[in-house]
Amino acid sequence: MQLFVSGPTWDSNLISKSGRSELIELGLAFYVNGWQSLTEEGVRVASEWDLAELRSSHDKRWYNKAACR
Repeated sequence: MQLFVSGPTWDSNLISKSGRSELIELGLAFYVNGWQSLTEEGVRVASEWDLAELRSSHDKRWYNKAACR
């Protein structure tokens, strides 16, 4: 979700490097010179998250972006 909301993220600001590695293995993110971001497929998958589940999250930035607000 961090890469979806924040876009390209510098390595030292990343919440979970292991989560990033999993996304890379699935082809949903990429890593170049200390920066990581979602691939086109990663953005598509993230935009299809269940909005009701995102709405219940404490941090509404993810919901607002997924709902195109």
